[in-house]
Amino acid sequence: MLKFFNSFLNKLYPRKQTHVPARTLKLAFIVTSFGIICCVCRCYGLRKFMNSLLRRLKWRSNGPNIIHTANECHNAVLELRKKCKDIRVIGLDCEWVSEGKKTNKIALLQLASIDGYCSLIRLCALGNVPNSLKELLSDRSIIKTGVAVNSDASRLLRDYGVPCKGVLDLRHLAQAVGSVPAGLGKMSNLYLNKELDKDWRIRCSNWEDSCLSERQIQYAADDALVSVQLFEYFNNLMLKRHFPWYKRLLWSDTQMWAHSVNYWRIYINIPFNQKGSGEQMVVGSEFSKSSKSVNSTRKFSTKPVKDNPRQKPLYHNIYLEAPDGEVLCTCDDSKATWYLTKGLAEIISEEPLRLRLTFEPSGRNGAGDEYYALPKNNECVVCGSKQALRRKNIVPLEYRKYFPIKMKDHCSHDVLLLCFECHIRNSHYEQELKNSLAAECNAPLSNTKENRQRLELPDIMAVRSAARALLKGDRIPEPRKQELRSVVTNYLRRKDDQVPELNDQLLNELGQTCYWVKNEDYNPHGLKVVDCYKDRFSNPIEGLRVLEKMWRRNFVDNMQPEFLPQLWSINYEHNQRLF
Repeated sequence: MLKFFNSFLNKLYPRKQTHVPARTLKLAFIVTSFGIICCVCRCYGLRKFMNSLLRRLKWRSNGPNIIHTANECHNAVLELRKKCKDIRVIGLDCEWVSEGKKTNKIALLQLASIDGYCSLIRLCALGNVPNSLKELLSDRSIIKTGVAVNSDASRLLRDYGVPCKGVLDLRHLAQAVGSVPAGLGKMSNLYLNKELDKDWRIRCSNWEDSCLSERQIQYAADDALVSVQLFEYFNNLMLKRHFPWYKRLLWSDTQMWAHSVNYWRIYINIPFNQKGSGEQMVVGSEFSKSSKSVNSTRKFSTKPVKDNPRQKPLYHNIYLEAPDGEVLCTCDDSKATWYLTKGLAEIISEEPLRLRLTFEPSGRNGAGDEYYALPKNNECVVCGSKQALRRKNIVPLEYRKYFPIKMKDHCSHDVLLLCFECHIRNSHYEQELKNSLAAECNAPLSNTKENRQRLELPDIMAVRSAARALLKGDRIPEPRKQELRSVVTNYLRRKDDQVPELNDQLLNELGQTCYWVKNEDYNPHGLKVVDCYKDRFSNPIEGLRVLEKMWRRNFVDNMQPEFLPQLWSINYEHNQRLF
């Protein structure tokens, strides 16, 4: 290559045919090669930018596609799926008509792809949602993004029975990249330098009118288009943090999406809590509020969830055999050590470690369960991560503890490993199912307003607070101290005609007074749900099986685990006979 480069220089400068040193040739060759690579990269990046810009200008010039019929809707859905083939995200927004305190069904559904294609689907004209649109909205692999998009998804379910899955609130993205989470109009102005028309006259206009005005059409289209553009903006910020420009420059759209989806997966289907962050527990689902007989929706506190991962692996995969060589199960290191120190087992092989019992175990007929005899990996069953793992009871102990003894003992089938991020996501779906069961079984959640485990006594709480304040009240103004003393003395006077002198010892005793009593009418939520399912079937065990499988299906459908242990099944049942 250097000889070729030397001859090229000699042809280029025939009058100066001198031998160029090899070191100089190498340097010139490296510089030239680097320049050519930079030009190619720049041209490739410029071509991608120009193609994206031309696509957006094309759809912008054509305007949004307004859908009135089922056939037009089907074609629009096909076009959206084509646009989402590589970058699987669309902007979503809804408009409806409000009449006083009553809101009508969703009248207009806006969907936009990342290249600027936008469809305004008039659901009020269609009457019902076509199957092709249902499949698009329920497709988990396509992210539907927007501000308060979870609320729009809940309305679609309530108004048309369409489950909208894979929704992602833009405020999660803004918070994740260190930006200010706000409304769509404010974020558009801050980050895209584009001001949206948010006039209340347009926002509250008649979206069910037979002919929408140009201003209405522009308003509706902008909401969906800006949503997907904000997603692109925040996504690019996140990618810039983790990958240098020269790596991102040659990425295809498919490669870019493969890296992007990993950052936002933990926020999908999680409502944004304005008071907390995306990594905290959030309020229950919107559509569960429709039940008025039971206030089943429970709000979580905004305190962060503590990240306390396991310090040791859960599975050591030590085989435990019966005296005849049949593999009974796998066990951990501590259990194997106990068997060996007690002289109840002996080592058969070192790699893999196998122990053989020196006695015939009881219950041998029901112990031949292949699931427990297979080795298991110490990894998150959802994403495969091996960091920050914790055990997760797929059927919550709140219900399992009321099951018959043989349905809750030795049942590690429903104990799986999750990483911290997947644990947070699953907690949201778990709460949704709890809310649903609370409404279905007329079983209010524990420690809610309708079902408190203990009742607080307001008078004693006031005295307790006043006594504690007086003990630590060096900076309390004298008039306020007099009010606090009167609260304490009035309480003591009701108990005894003679009021003792208020001293530190008496105030300390009053500050430790119990301010609650046990609620005799308290009925645990888990017990009531379990009893409800027992009563629905002639065989109570059959009802509990249904409840058990419901929780497993909820986990599988919502979390889409890719690394479940072998033979793990929604329909798994113990081999042991219960009765």
